[in-house]
Amino acid sequence: FGFCLKEYRGEDAIIKENPITEIIEERPKRIPSIFKPDEWRRLVLTAIETNDQECTKGNKFELLAYVTLGLWCGIRPGAELIHIKWEDVFMDDDDPDVYVDPFRKTKYSRRVKLPACAITLLQQCQKKDGLICKTSNFRKRWDTLREIAGVSSSQGVWKDDIMRHTFASMHYAKHQSQEAVRVQLGHVEEETLGYYVNHGKRSKEYAEEFWNFTPPSDSSTLRKQKLKMA
Repeated sequence: FGFCLKEYRGEDAIIKENPITEIIEERPKRIPSIFKPDEWRRLVLTAIETNDQECTKGNKFELLAYVTLGLWCGIRPGAELIHIKWEDVFMDDDDPDVYVDPFRKTKYSRRVKLPACAITLLQQCQKKDGLICKTSNFRKRWDTLREIAGVSSSQGVWKDDIMRHTFASMHYAKHQSQEAVRVQLGHVEEETLGYYVNHGKRSKEYAEEFWNFTPPSDSSTLRKQKLKMA
């Protein structure tokens, strides 16, 4: 603008072409990925079935709480979930929620509501002290669980923050509130929020199943359901 003012000498000297010749490429849009209904169900059912099984010598899977809070609370897997302690999970309160400290991506702490289906799943966890997900051999346990469930990146399903994106889309589908999604997730870019709204509007039929998920009562039923969806 300053360049134009400097060069302007009347109507006859109006610059007709943009003096800036450098072409700035647009940043490619980042489209969040979400689970299909059979995919998130496989992940949860596998987490339930393997929770108390040994993955590596001396290490059980114990990833049910991790999957539950990632899917039904939208807590960031890398930056937040691995830091959540059982003492931050308030299942028995009148208004059950999870306290999330301000870790890498957020400046402020927040409280995330715990839906009834998440509480039912968390109650199945035998260990309820310390971190909700132990760190020893975490990567091996997590990669193995996703492979068993058929939702790993090598199987063409897993993408970064897919649990969080699924939660946000299902949350909007149920509550139809952008502000409610913001409160639950913390910081959200406008472009990404718009995706959640758009996908949520097209996912109402899946939202009811998601928020009313009830885990099978015995392991034989679990295996039958997993075989049916495979």
